[in-house]
Amino acid sequence: MNGGIIGQFFGNLNGLQHENKYFEEPGNVTEYTPDLSDGAFTDDDTDIEFVHIYTMAKTGEIILPYQQIRDLWIENISEYIWCSNRYARNMMEIGFEPPNTGRIAFNFGWDADNISAMVGTMVGVIKGEKWIRSQGWEMKDEYRNTRRPELPTDLTISAFADLHYNMAKRIILENGGKEIEMRRIPGYKIVLEVPKNIEPLPDSIQHIREMRDEWWPMIQKHLSGNSTEKACAVYAAICLDLVPNLVAKRSKDWFSALDSFEPYYDSLFGDDQWTVEAKHYFHEVVYNKNGHPDCPFGYVEFTDNSR
Repeated sequence: MNGGIIGQFFGNLNGLQHENKYFEEPGNVTEYTPDLSDGAFTDDDTDIEFVHIYTMAKTGEIILPYQQIRDLWIENISEYIWCSNRYARNMMEIGFEPPNTGRIAFNFGWDADNISAMVGTMVGVIKGEKWIRSQGWEMKDEYRNTRRPELPTDLTISAFADLHYNMAKRIILENGGKEIEMRRIPGYKIVLEVPKNIEPLPDSIQHIREMRDEWWPMIQKHLSGNSTEKACAVYAAICLDLVPNLVAKRSKDWFSALDSFEPYYDSLFGDDQWTVEAKHYFHEVVYNKNGHPDCPFGYVEFTDNSR
């Protein structure tokens, strides 16, 4: 466990100097010596998990409720976030909550720059803390929190690893495992589970149909709500290609709700990650008041079966 945490920090923090530098071709790093001589510090590639793990350990809850996750993000994860995480946080400003903030139909951000942290974690777990420390690399046992305001600011790397270890121990023991000793080395016997597909990936078109059925009554309700609820209705309708249906059924309410959404436009639709076609679609709906835009997502026609 400790090896994995140390490896994660090596990969994450030593890799920052290469972030956003190589696009068309990979970088050419010919020499690298892991170094944590100045300790570790919070970074968005690893500290969002810090918020969740710390809260799980503090409250004793293994599975955090969605509402609590939203509250934690609002309290701790409003700054120093980008891409899909930034997008999820912006969605919360118009009333979206997890898990909808992470659904591909709504969250159009993307991010894959934490690969080095993941690889570092895997190597650290495989090789172990003892091997890592035997290499002579400089490591200061310090973990500085400068970004997540409601969490401790003066942890050590060891204490950070202990959070994970204690949580893993509890989960093992609560699920039928037990503490054992092998060759005088303490360890744990873990109850194995038969590998199986817990939740099959849905058919994309069928999934959109289900989401439309789920969101259609909520969108209708929110169109008569406050300004935040109206903004939520507009965003959901645009993402699910329901604009023509609402214009046909509730034209006055729809165009009134667009005014409530405009203050959020840049934070949700102004990102460079959008395709030219998607940006044109959103601009047509929100600013040009086009009630029958050409949606670039390729969804099938929606039929209201609520009556």
